[in-house]
Amino acid sequence: MAVIGLFLAAGTVSAQIYVSQNGATNGSVLIFGLSGGSTPTGTLASGATGGLSTNTYGLSLDAAGNVYVADFSHQAVREYTSGGTQIGNPLINGGGSNTAFQAAVTSTNIYVAYYATGVVTKYNSSPTPGTGVNVVMGLGASSADGLALDPTGTFLYVLDRANAVTGAANVGRLNIATGVYTGGFISGLTKVSGITTDPAGNIYVATDGGVGNTDVITVFPSTGGTITAGTLFRGGLNDPYGMSVFDGYLYVANSGTKSVGKFLLSDGTVGSTTFISGLAQLDFGLVVIPEPSSVALLCIGGMAFACFKTRRMLRKKAV
Repeated sequence: MAVIGLFLAAGTVSAQIYVSQNGATNGSVLIFGLSGGSTPTGTLASGATGGLSTNTYGLSLDAAGNVYVADFSHQAVREYTSGGTQIGNPLINGGGSNTAFQAAVTSTNIYVAYYATGVVTKYNSSPTPGTGVNVVMGLGASSADGLALDPTGTFLYVLDRANAVTGAANVGRLNIATGVYTGGFISGLTKVSGITTDPAGNIYVATDGGVGNTDVITVFPSTGGTITAGTLFRGGLNDPYGMSVFDGYLYVANSGTKSVGKFLLSDGTVGSTTFISGLAQLDFGLVVIPEPSSVALLCIGGMAFACFKTRRMLRKKAV
C-alpha cells in the first residue's frame, strides 16, 4: 500500500504527527514527532478485538485532541483519545456497505463520507452520535472521497471523485446551517485525490495524475471556481492524497513513495520530499496533535479540516 493521507493541527514543537496505515497487518496509527523522520515514537491504536481493520483511511481531530479514524473495512468510525484509549466500540457503525472514508468534526456534529454509497452523513457529536442523517446524496458509488471544513465552520467541502450525474470530478459545498448543497463548486478537475483548507479559507485540491500524467495540487480561493483559476504546486509529488497546512507549510502524503512531503505554503518550494519516510503501509490519514495547554489555532487538515480557537495566538515563523 502507499501513503494517501495527511492531517495536521497547529500547535507547538511538542505536537505529534499521527499516521494511519492502510493495508498494514491489523491496521494501526503511528506517531511521529514534528521533526519527521522514519522512526515512529509510538502507536495510537492497533488491531485487536474491536480494533482497526487492515484498511484505515482518513484521520480527523476534535477540539479536545481526540482522533477519529475512518475504519474502511469495518464500515465504522473509531474515536481515540490522544493517549490511545478507544471511545465506543466503534463510535459510529455505518453498517452494510457503508465504507467509511473520512470524518469531519465540528463542535456539534460529526460528518462521515461513505465511499461505496456516495453519501455524506451527519451524526451528533461524541459520545452519543445517534443514527445519523444523510446531508449529501447522489454522488454515486465510489465517489465520496474526502471532506474539508472551512476555517469558520460555515461550509463543508466534499471531494466528489466521479459524480453519478455528470461523470466529472468536482468539489461540492454544503452550507452547514441551511443544508443546501452546491455541486461543482470547484469544477474542471480530473482524478481528484485529496482536499484541505488553510486558516485563510483557501482550498487545496490534490490530483493524482496517474501513469504518464502530472501530479499537481491546485489552490482555489474560498469563492471556488474552475481548474484554470488555481495556482499549482508541482514537483516533489508522487500520487498526492492527504494534505494539511501547519505553520506556513503544506504537508502532503505521497502515496507513490510512502512518504510525507513538506512544502513552503507561500510559493510551493519543496522543503523535503521525504519529511516522513520508510513507511511500509500508509494510506489516507495523518494528523498533528498539539499540546492542549499551548494551542493557539487548532487547525485540522488532511482529508478533513477545521479550526478551533483556543488559548493563545500562534505567531507564524519567519521563513
